[in-house]
Amino acid sequence: EDVEYFIKRGYIKFPLERLNLGEYIIERVKFLSSVAEVKHIVVKTNLEGDAFTMLSKVEAQRIIDNTITNAIKYSQKESEILINLSFENERIKLSVQDFGKGIKDVKKVWKRYVREDEIQGGFGLGLNIVSEICQKHGITYGVDSVYGEGSTFYYKFKRA
Repeated sequence: EDVEYFIKRGYIKFPLERLNLGEYIIERVKFLSSVAEVKHIVVKTNLEGDAFTMLSKVEAQRIIDNTITNAIKYSQKESEILINLSFENERIKLSVQDFGKGIKDVKKVWKRYVREDEIQGGFGLGLNIVSEICQKHGITYGVDSVYGEGSTFYYKFKRA
């Protein structure tokens, strides 16, 4: 899906809509749960109230799916992933925390064709696409990571 989005992003306009992030995150977690189950990973959610933002579902899906699938990919078997949605002033903060191996160089993680682990596969496009979407819509984003302990990716969306 990343490659398809990467190709289409210059040609197709993704219409903004008033999107309830909490409901959409639940939908995406259900969709991705079978991937987590393979590694016996428990995905826990803590989602505060109605959290509306203006964003296309296609772009929201890229942010959510890339972040959650990376958390699953780099997590240890039989661990957990914590997804939190909260309010910070006029922003909605989404954080996805894993207890995997962490990231050696967090500065490189958003760059195109960069992969933390060659063995895991992929093209290294996912987080670069996420970064472009965030910049386009004024979404603040980042990652906190301790190598050997895990990572927390966060996004701060404008409230609608």
